[in-house]
Amino acid sequence: MGVIGNLLSWIGNWLGNREQRVVINGCASSWQNVTSGVPQGSVLGPLLFVAYINDIDGDILCTAKKFADDTKLYSEVSSKSDSEKFQADLDKIFSWSQGWQMLFNIDKCKVMHIGSSNQKFTYNLNGVELQEVSVERDLGIYIDSSLQPSKHCLEAAKRGNRVLGMIKRNFSFLKEDIVVRLYKQLVRPHLEYAVQAWNPYFAKDKEVLEKVQRRATRMISSLKRVPYYRRLQLLNLTTLELRRLRGDLIQVFKIVYGFDNLSFTDFFMFANSSCTRGHCLKLQKSHSRINIRHNFFSNRVVNEWNSLPEKVVLASSVNGFKNALDKHFKHCNRV
Repeated sequence: MGVIGNLLSWIGNWLGNREQRVVINGCASSWQNVTSGVPQGSVLGPLLFVAYINDIDGDILCTAKKFADDTKLYSEVSSKSDSEKFQADLDKIFSWSQGWQMLFNIDKCKVMHIGSSNQKFTYNLNGVELQEVSVERDLGIYIDSSLQPSKHCLEAAKRGNRVLGMIKRNFSFLKEDIVVRLYKQLVRPHLEYAVQAWNPYFAKDKEVLEKVQRRATRMISSLKRVPYYRRLQLLNLTTLELRRLRGDLIQVFKIVYGFDNLSFTDFFMFANSSCTRGHCLKLQKSHSRINIRHNFFSNRVVNEWNSLPEKVVLASSVNGFKNALDKHFKHCNRV
């Protein structure tokens, strides 16, 4: 890795011979040796941890995704032979953990089967059968085995409503600008976190999120009896549905122009069209047999992106694109 000499010696000294103890109300426990891990809260700790586990998937055949100390393995399994290959990969991962003294908490290791024709084979780590789940929270997103976003929409709305309740209990009088500021900073992020991964397409899911914003804008006493869309205009807000579309298009712009560390070909293909109407960066929409696939990010954004004016998609920066897109929405009276 290119770490040698004094730097390597310093890291070794920093990690080695560490001790810890617990102090409560001035009473201290005895010192205990820290035999594994990296110091929490340090700048170098996360980098060393990532380097340490970097080869965890070096010998496996299935696909692995890693984020900090969270690792996911997935593969298409359509036969007993496929399931045996997947189990072999799990065995290799477990052997790696033993060799490097990074033992897994098997109680936190789960299996999710996706697909209506899935045969749902069982898997194990060190002989302990892994629990099958239909819903699992992954990096803050509730993933359902049906790949539908309904569960996450409900949980996001619950979190948003809890924060609104806290605001209402702690502020006896709320001015218009204070409500909007608190809503934008404390509530709306719960309704939009990583939304490109779970953008709702059922009307009931869209409404459960929109109700949170309806409730927030009704907290302003002078606007309680004003219709919802008029309240949005007066507060310079838009519907959450339009914000989700705006976020989708901004993400497409970043991917197309390489502003994000995401591969364009993992998501899109440019359209092979000789049509001279519209802009020159049109995308090809892939065929989708089922509704879930049709509503994946890489599919649902294509028509909207292709319909944008050339002056919008040819913006020179992300902020320039945002400004041009907002003007376009306003011109089209989209709220």
